Amino acid sequence: MALQKDKTTMWDGVHNNLALKHMRSMKKGDQIMYYHTGDERQAVGVMTVTSKPYPNPKEDNERFIAIDVKFKNDSRIP
Repeated sequence: MALQKDKTTMWDGVHNNLALKHMRSMKKGDQIMYYHTGDERQAVGVMTVTSKPYPNPKEDNERFIAIDVKFKNDSRIP
């Protein structure tokens, strides 16, 4: 898992309106469960927000935002 290896990353690429609304309300220190979609469809770990939301530098539209997050733990049960 890239987040576990890298420890921190920019969470970007979110285009869903409801997800963007929730991201805009996030504050530094908030903890987030993250999950895999596709065949796995399960929560796989916890990450901590390390920045306020900011405009996504990879997007031309200011409506899309990003936040920085840090790996906290893997919650999958072997």
